[in-house]
Amino acid sequence: MKRLCFRWIGVFFLLIIFCLPASTLAQGQKTRLDAATIKAGLRTETPEENGYIEQVLEMVRRGQLPRKLVEATFFWARRKPDHQFQYFQRALRLQATRLGFDAP
Repeated sequence: MKRLCFRWIGVFFLLIIFCLPASTLAQGQKTRLDAATIKAGLRTETPEENGYIEQVLEMVRRGQLPRKLVEATFFWARRKPDHQFQYFQRALRLQATRLGFDAP
């Protein structure tokens, strides 16, 4: 009975892997963050905070800041209970300076 159960589980697993399109399986990977996602995740409240996010993303687009640095800082700051934007801003400035980048 156990063998039959394990076989069905194996068959089911293989069907899932081979029948789902690759794009469906790739959705579990991290997606690139956009301004709206970052603003919502950090709970920005003022136009200055929103402008800072736009400035950071523009620096990423121009190659002046590493995308991985911004994403890692965002995910770290988002887990804080309060003042997520302030954590993000301060940590991004510190880490960018340590890595030799000009921080906004």
